[in-house]
Order: sequence, then structure tokens, then C-alpha cells
Amino acid sequence: MVVANNKEYSWLKTYTNSQFSIGKLKSPSVLTVKEYFPPNTFKHYLKLFVPYFIADEILVHKKNPDVLLNECIQKLKRTKAKDLAFKLDLRFDVEFGFSKILGKYSYLPDGIHLCKDATYLCLNRLIQEIGTNDICYFVGDTDHGKYDINDEGYESWFETGEIHNILKYYELLPYYFPSYMWNANKDWCICSPEGIDDYLIIGCNQFVHDKIISIETLDAISLNYTDKFYSM
Repeated sequence: MVVANNKEYSWLKTYTNSQFSIGKLKSPSVLTVKEYFPPNTFKHYLKLFVPYFIADEILVHKKNPDVLLNECIQKLKRTKAKDLAFKLDLRFDVEFGFSKILGKYSYLPDGIHLCKDATYLCLNRLIQEIGTNDICYFVGDTDHGKYDINDEGYESWFETGEIHNILKYYELLPYYFPSYMWNANKDWCICSPEGIDDYLIIGCNQFVHDKIISIETLDAISLNYTDKFYSM
């Protein structure tokens, strides 16, 4: 992996800078697709939920109570976002997510979990499906709360590599996970909004959109460019 030319980020950076300058992405109560993607770049957009899991009771490891919940994943039941919304008596639409759950309950109800191992598998399946021979670009932008830390403090980073590098970033600390990642042909672009752990926003072409929607193990919902995908 090598450091990418910052010019490869200009198509996004110029636009997102304008959104920050007018205050749209500063401590927002509402987020829309158009605030994260320049117009006329992608024909389709998706909200890809990471796997939600539910349990009837809080789980602890029988022999070692300190073992992380991820290691008890086989005891949890995966549930689709739509089914989770039904279980919690919430409307399922493009705004569904933890923010809606917290808006109703003011806390995350016991028994609802995200599991790092399952999220990793979800990302792995995603990159298998959108796999490309193109070079891919990965950006961590301090404006989006995604940064590298060095002796001089916090800084944005720009790298290029193969698509499976997404998994490497996921294994690192959350602030290092890319703000955006896309392939050179711009068949798709994955956005990880700051402070959101339970889904990704994807801009893509028709082929990638239809492929992701058709895969049972990928929990995705279509978005329009003007849709709100987050609200408090």
C-alpha cells in the first residue's frame, strides 16, 4: 500500500468541504445522502446495515465472565434491520438505525448487540461481491472524525491499494476506518459517516446496487439522493 495522490480525493473533498462550511455536517440532527456525495456522481445509493444480533438475556462466558460478547456470537440470533424495527415497534424506513432506537428508548435495550466478528464477515462478503481489479482509494478525513495520529497530532490520510484493504482498516481503531473508499472507475463508493457504527452508505452503479440488494446475507435498503438516512 502506498500513499495516494491527494488529487484523487478532490472530487469528494471540495464538495464535502462546502457542506462543512455551511454547517450541514457539524453536530447535525439530520443527515442526508446529498450532504456526503456530490450530485450526478452515482445513479443509486444504499444503506447497508451491519449485522444486528438479539438475545433474550445478557450473555457471559461460562468459564470466563471477562470474555467479550463476540466470542459468544454463536448464542446470539441475527436479525434483519426490518425485523428489529418490528420487534421494537418502530417504523422501518431509510432513517432506521441506532439513532431511532435511542430516540424512542433513550438507551439501547438489553439483548441488542453489534458483533465485531459478524461485521467483519459482512464487510468481507461485501468486497467479494463488489470485487474489482481497479486500484482503490481509502481516505480518513479529520473533518469526518477519521484520522491518523503522529508526533504532530491528528492528520487526514490518503492511501491506495487493493479492495481487501478495507478489512485491515476495520481491524484498527475506529478513528482510522476510512471516511470514504472507492474504486478508480467509481463503480461504487462506500461512506462511513462519523459516529455511526451500525451501517454504511454506498453510492454505486446499477449493477452493484442490484447485486447487493439480491444477496440475502447483506442487509441493505435503497436510498434516493435527497433521502434522510439519519435523524435524532
